[in-house]
Amino acid sequence: MENQNFIEIQQVLDLYFEGIYRGDVEKLEHAFHPHALLFGDVDQNPYFKTLKEYLEAVKNRQSPADQGEAFDMKVYGIEVLGNLAIAKANLCMLNYNYHDFLSLVKSGNRWKIVNKSFTNS
Repeated sequence: MENQNFIEIQQVLDLYFEGIYRGDVEKLEHAFHPHALLFGDVDQNPYFKTLKEYLEAVKNRQSPADQGEAFDMKVYGIEVLGNLAIAKANLCMLNYNYHDFLSLVKSGNRWKIVNKSFTNS
């Protein structure tokens, strides 16, 4: 079961990466829980958005793919405890090197991102 959880979480993270890279809001909607919140520290400026606000921003910006950027996103850690998980990811895009901490919950046999906390370096 543990291996299956890792496989399912990686599938959610792949949706997240593809959604961000291509500006595909539908993929992001499948990756995130509808009530997810996003918190960040970008260039030492606080960032907070609801999922709805975040998806609107993604929809209205030029995606990394459209800008001709190479796909450079990877997971560098997943921890699972019961129906909770934390994933650590690195996303190089839009002239930033982002470090994400993604909280996931398994609900109804599906993993969903419920919180994204991130910063850049």
